[in-house]
Amino acid sequence: MNLTSGDIQPFGKTDYPDVGGLAHPCAFRGERAVAVASVRWVNTVRQGVIYKLVPESSSPLEAWTNPDQISAGRPSVSPSGDQIVFAGNAEGFNQGANQLWVVSYGARSKRLEQGAAHLVQGRAPSWSPDGKWIACTSTRPISDPTEETPKAVWIISADGREAHRITDSSLNPLHVAWSPDQRYLACAGDGSPLVLISLTEAFHRLECG
Repeated sequence: MNLTSGDIQPFGKTDYPDVGGLAHPCAFRGERAVAVASVRWVNTVRQGVIYKLVPESSSPLEAWTNPDQISAGRPSVSPSGDQIVFAGNAEGFNQGANQLWVVSYGARSKRLEQGAAHLVQGRAPSWSPDGKWIACTSTRPISDPTEETPKAVWIISADGREAHRITDSSLNPLHVAWSPDQRYLACAGDGSPLVLISLTEAFHRLECG
């Protein structure tokens, strides 16, 4: 979208037949490129793959995840552009029981956090502008979570070693987004109001240089 004229144009082709539907775009900073999640069915099995979409390239779709390893969903690109965090599940498609995974191009995806899957459940990740934190929604510590299990907002350190619960599950949001200064998180979702959460100084943006 041209923010001045309001004109809307397709970002690349409108159809990539061998890939399936593309959803959840997240921009690579400083590039005309986005990370997207592809959803397709292969022999009645639902697969999700993360691609880097560069419309002007001769090979516009660059796969970052392997569907034989993990069913991948909503991505968020790191500020440096060298990593993508995404929601996914190694046991096949099970959106309600996703965890957060991190991948670099050409490398194997790895889970962001260690521990039992339901204790590190996470969805809709959003990388902080300074690259230090990843916000998400999570049903943890509920065992066997489903799409209907209430979620809380959590913030995880980018190395996966810290996890901070920001809200209880009464709000039950689906998606979160950072303010540029990292002083606030906006969140909302199906049946959840749009809410602005004030964060403590520990999460505020780190200035570099």
